[in-house]
Amino acid sequence: MINNQDIEWSINKDILRLKMGNGDVVFIEEQALAHLFLNDVLFINSRYWRKDLPDDIKSEVAIFVNCNDIFAWACADSESLPYDEIQKLYEMWEKDPEWGVAIWCIGRRKQMPQKPVEKAIRDAGIWDLDTMGLASNTQDAETQAMFAAAARELKK
Repeated sequence: MINNQDIEWSINKDILRLKMGNGDVVFIEEQALAHLFLNDVLFINSRYWRKDLPDDIKSEVAIFVNCNDIFAWACADSESLPYDEIQKLYEMWEKDPEWGVAIWCIGRRKQMPQKPVEKAIRDAGIWDLDTMGLASNTQDAETQAMFAAAARELKK
């Protein structure tokens, strides 16, 4: 039996794209997912909170993209990762490890990030939020309202 102590983990970015004999380049999703998991971009969970799904589907493992603190502070947040978005997410993270994942989440949600994140992304100068057709951020106000309501309940 092989365990983690027996393996030296390394990722070679060239392995993620194999050049075929006909010149086509094939992106290797499994390698990309491993790389993203190792860098805490992705995590696994179930969909236990979804009331609209049958129990067997709710309990299955699903892959999520970490969107914490992008749209609101102190907000554990995520987006499901569709299979056909793996390469796009990976390439955005590869282009900009600091903000590429946030840009993917922002684009997926079609919503501006909270103001400090927006400023940091603009200051980095890699991504153009103005061309993404984003709606205003509503999650920050909603999250702050929930925190305020919880604080009122605690005072009772």
